[in-house]
Amino acid sequence: MLGERIKKCRIDMNLTLKALGNRLNLAESTLSLYESGKRTPDYETLRKMAEVFDVSVDYLLGRTDEKNPGQKDPEFDVNTIEYALYGEARELDEEEKQQLLELAKLMRKRRKEMMGK
Repeated sequence: MLGERIKKCRIDMNLTLKALGNRLNLAESTLSLYESGKRTPDYETLRKMAEVFDVSVDYLLGRTDEKNPGQKDPEFDVNTIEYALYGEARELDEEEKQQLLELAKLMRKRRKEMMGK
């Protein structure tokens, strides 16, 4: 169950083994062993995974099907979005980073215009 949950969370966040490994300071091969159930992460690693995935440790362990009890809508949590963008931005080339920055500026401008009306 743990390996399946780790893999599902990783895929749901569109992370490669390499990208997740960079966030957790783990080798791709180690993460692959976790996902296949051939190895089990220690508690600190499990806690870090839960933090990256924005889920509870209990969810990763299969003790609950609720990803993050007590949080109303983790899908739209600002910190989760910012963290995901930060991690994803590392893999973008300079042109893509510039496009992402321009998109963020456009969205902020539109929000200000909407608030002014």
